[in-house]
Amino acid sequence: MREPVSSMLVTGALFHDRYRVVRSIKAGGMGAVFEVHDEPTNRKRALKVMHPAVLENSVMRGRFAQEATVTGGIESEHLVQVLDAGVDSSTQLPFLVMELLVGEELGGMVKRRGPLPEPEVVLYLSQVALALDKTHAANIVHRDLKPENLFVTTRDDGRSCVKILDFGVAKVAVASTLAHTTAVVGTPLYMAPEQIHGDGGIRASADIYSLAHVAYTLLVGEAYWRPELLQLPSVYALFGKIIAGELPEPPTTRASRRGVQLPPGFDEWFRKVGAREPKERPERASTAIGMLAELFRVPVSVPPSTPLLPLSELPPPSQAARRISQRPPVAIPPPRQTRDRLRDDPTPPPSAPAPGSTKPRSRFSEAPVSYEPTLRSEVKGVLDQPGLTEALEAEYQFSASTGIPFSVLVFQVQEPPKPEGPRARPPFAGWGLERTIGELVHLARALGPERSTIGRWPSSTIVVVVRASLGITLSPSEARDILAFVGKQLAGRDELPEIRGGYSQCWLTDRSGMDALDRARFALKPFNR
Repeated sequence: MREPVSSMLVTGALFHDRYRVVRSIKAGGMGAVFEVHDEPTNRKRALKVMHPAVLENSVMRGRFAQEATVTGGIESEHLVQVLDAGVDSSTQLPFLVMELLVGEELGGMVKRRGPLPEPEVVLYLSQVALALDKTHAANIVHRDLKPENLFVTTRDDGRSCVKILDFGVAKVAVASTLAHTTAVVGTPLYMAPEQIHGDGGIRASADIYSLAHVAYTLLVGEAYWRPELLQLPSVYALFGKIIAGELPEPPTTRASRRGVQLPPGFDEWFRKVGAREPKERPERASTAIGMLAELFRVPVSVPPSTPLLPLSELPPPSQAARRISQRPPVAIPPPRQTRDRLRDDPTPPPSAPAPGSTKPRSRFSEAPVSYEPTLRSEVKGVLDQPGLTEALEAEYQFSASTGIPFSVLVFQVQEPPKPEGPRARPPFAGWGLERTIGELVHLARALGPERSTIGRWPSSTIVVVVRASLGITLSPSEARDILAFVGKQLAGRDELPEIRGGYSQCWLTDRSGMDALDRARFALKPFNR
């Protein structure tokens, strides 16, 4: 097992022949942040180092590298400056060096103080909106706005200055490291419905939705959806309520039970800015916060933003020209002597071009496996529900300790409607449930990845757990290729009942392995209909 960052960067150690470690600030699933002394310049800095256990995860490496450059071409005092980046030669750890912030995250401030005064909330969020207007104009969508990612510092004249943290999961233009990844990322309490669905065209409106829920948290002292998160059995159930579009109760009613009185117009503001449909939300973050300031009759104490190209005229991120800094991205190499973690065969990895071709080849899109129907019912070697629960929990514990996500693929056989009339076909006519399940198991084993566990939950659902603890991970693009291949095999086969497929990864905010399974079930889409 790799040595943890905390034991490699002890107080007084010299990192990258330049940065003297002063103290540890915080640690998370992806890495750790330290206060360091930059000896050549005699300045205090913040050093962010990637966790060695996450180094083998290509998605995490991409997010870490992206954070170094994604906002490099945007000038704003409300964005954290990245001053240095690279890979340390002695430890092989990717790192970022940023300005050292002195102050407090808004999440911690609310926990310490409780609900914040309305003028203070407008002040903080108006500064956030200025930075978002600029990043959105550059086709950068943060996708994880929450109080914990908003840091309040103090200027020399004593005025507050808010800075947005953590652009590692931002959705950027086509030239970005994560350009073609449509992962479901974010924090459930602040996540827009289109993010829950995993839509590829996530736009600035997703951040504006999050702003509405951040504002409620700052004003009331807890997130709007927190009661449901605590009461419902899983995050999956919470997702169902969020995408339903109708709030359980008006925000003012919910706030009053916590002793906070909001003006009646707040319900309408929250409904518009946090609308289920992206097109119904304000086009700009500054517009949304300007409406809030007007509601509270609080002057916005920051100047209006520079005129920008209307967001409606910008192409979606997947089609946009590069607008971020032209500085080359940080090159984070994969671990040394890395083997193909999906299948131990000569097929090029998904990002590599096929021999004699310049077009990237995906492992599963061209069906590089042999597959023949089983023509019989065979469900041997499949875990039952208790066994699958145990496997999911084991993977969750591994992911919680290392930050490396495991993946879940789900294939569900839909029960047909009950037959009516004397000539109606019986339920599961054609192959029947057991033979269809046997076919899905056979197909899942043919596809791989080999280090996975197959279980059944309930009788009509097959679950494939890709075991990160056994050294493999599955990126969203690879999962989509697997699902697409299964769809091709099942297309147009009238003897089969309707079959649906879905995929998910675990999140650092998950409370059990079941949360990842619930999200995969939530994302189910039909294959052969």
